[in-house]
Amino acid sequence: MNKIRIYKNTFWNYCFLISLYGFLGSIALYLIFWALVILLNITSLILNIIATILGFVMIFSFVSFVIITILVVPRDV
Repeated sequence: MNKIRIYKNTFWNYCFLISLYGFLGSIALYLIFWALVILLNITSLILNIIATILGFVMIFSFVSFVIITILVVPRDV
């Protein structure tokens, strides 16, 4: 079985993959969540809180992905 290996250092490889999959997964969850809200025509405080949390997770995972990519790629090659 082939492992996805981007960096030589295993620690940075796992950090990169976690941030990448976290970003893509949070986008998917965000879109699915809002599709359900629109389709079911629901508005409530709890749903707004969940959407806000998902938005922050998406932003944090994207920032960590960009930081890891910018800081680690030039040094690890």
